[in-house]
Amino acid sequence: MNQRPRQPSRPDRSPAAAELPPSIQLACRALGLELPPLAYRSDGSGGWTIIAADGRKFHWNAETRP
Repeated sequence: MNQRPRQPSRPDRSPAAAELPPSIQLACRALGLELPPLAYRSDGSGGWTIIAADGRKFHWNAETRP
């Protein structure tokens, strides 16, 4: 009997997502972003400023996230 491999529950929609640093990947997953961000930068205090593909701006700090 042929069995098809299971599909991942949440496939990467873009190969560019794999090229992001792990902390940015974590932030994007936590924020529910489906596409890789347009830009990101460290804010100097351990957090990140992330510009989503749709133009929204997020300030992410894993230490103080809700």
